[in-house]
Amino acid sequence: MAATVVILLAIIAYLFYSLYRYKLQAINAGLEDERIIEEHKKEQKKSGKAIEVLSVTASVVLFAVFLLSLYARTSENYFLIKGIGSVHLVGSGSMAYKNETNSYLDENNLNNQFNTYDLIIIKEKPSQELLKMYDVVVYKNGNRQIVHRIVDIVEDDKNIKYVLRGDANNTNDAMPVAYEDIMGIYSGIRIPAVGIFVLFLQSPLGYITMGLVLFAEFIAPFFEKKLRAAEQQRLDGISLAEISDK
Repeated sequence: MAATVVILLAIIAYLFYSLYRYKLQAINAGLEDERIIEEHKKEQKKSGKAIEVLSVTASVVLFAVFLLSLYARTSENYFLIKGIGSVHLVGSGSMAYKNETNSYLDENNLNNQFNTYDLIIIKEKPSQELLKMYDVVVYKNGNRQIVHRIVDIVEDDKNIKYVLRGDANNTNDAMPVAYEDIMGIYSGIRIPAVGIFVLFLQSPLGYITMGLVLFAEFIAPFFEKKLRAAEQQRLDGISLAEISDK
């Protein structure tokens, strides 16, 4: 898959370079004279600068989000933000709604559900004495991180364990979870649907998109500068020709 992404980016870069060479030849041949003169008359340099600054800023933000998404992928979409907590990308709909069989949800006014692709903030887990019924916690099950609600607390061989269930599920999770296996507790803060964008950036199409963005912001300006120089040289030639005619 990585090789395919690299090949596609190489093809796009070659096409862009071919377009640059064609435009340069057209400028030198005088085929762009009318456009060059018209743009020179408009003198939109100031507005162009503002647009350029805005474009670069947006690209920097997008690149930062892209790096964050790569980091999230290496940590199974669960990563720490100092001073805030951990951010978890919700990968299933097991907490998306209240299953009618889970009557305790309405009885205890438990309305802190969240949807697939939401980003949720996870706080550090409290001491075992403060962890209580109906808290929503994150625990690790093999390579998966599951965010479910505590629906029962049991004692097994003098060890306290927690029975968990997703609000949308009608059965408990397969095994009770020990306190040591709990990674954190849901803070109640969520950012809806942002995870779709994060997952997109982690996909091959996302890699291609970011490659194009970086190309447009850091490589294309190099070619653009050369085209502008060629246009200015052509414009100077046109002006000299007009003076000679007079």
